[in-house]
Amino acid sequence: MTKTCKPTVAGILSIIAGVFTLIGFIVLVIVGYFTSSSDTFGGLVSPAANIAAIWLVLSMLFFVIGVLAIIGGAFALQRKLWGLALAGSILVIFTSFYLGIPATILTAISRNEFE
Repeated sequence: MTKTCKPTVAGILSIIAGVFTLIGFIVLVIVGYFTSSSDTFGGLVSPAANIAAIWLVLSMLFFVIGVLAIIGGAFALQRKLWGLALAGSILVIFTSFYLGIPATILTAISRNEFE
């Protein structure tokens, strides 16, 4: 089994995208906090439209994707648990398309290098 740099590059891309996703999580939490009042939009939004709940769900999705991307990237760097590394890189596609596609391709084609 020859070792190439493909899993290393894929892991780095996944970790970078995961960090950006966690930054997006923080932004969504802050935006959700400031838009949780119906007075935020000058009373134009009805109380039934719970904007804070929508922001909370979106931010939790970003948090889960970011954490799984970082964990998957770490396993790609270690060349262990190919399935988790691939799952992390696939999830990155939803938040950072330009980093997720190369990470997924590189992880997928380097399956033989994983334990």
